Amino acid sequence: MRLIKCQIENIRIHSNLSIDLSPGITIIGGANETGKSTLIEALHRTLFLKATATGEPVEALRSKIHLGYPTVQVQFEAKGEIYLLRKCFTGSSGQITLSSETNGRQLSGSPAEECLATLMGVKESLSS
Repeated sequence: MRLIKCQIENIRIHSNLSIDLSPGITIIGGANETGKSTLIEALHRTLFLKATATGEPVEALRSKIHLGYPTVQVQFEAKGEIYLLRKCFTGSSGQITLSSETNGRQLSGSPAEECLATLMGVKESLSS
């Protein structure tokens, strides 16, 4: 699996942050308290936590200064295909879409979570 780009919205200090990732190595640098760890946590939770998750893991993503729900969009390559994943963490009504940019197939809800888990090589996404 290779991450290509990501966009995070309304996550901690980030109102809207977009990053293109290098096909080789990407180094994320910056001063203390500028959101480097926030970016990594948002990516991790997007890839391995269900959009409908509740509790501390989702609450920890919420911004105290920007309105709106934590939302992450990730473009990645896995198993020879390019995918676009979008998750909006709104608790039990969270939303996910997973689209294959290679063949145009689009999934949402539980089927998208199941497909993502398979692509990530895990049994299932976590609920909390």
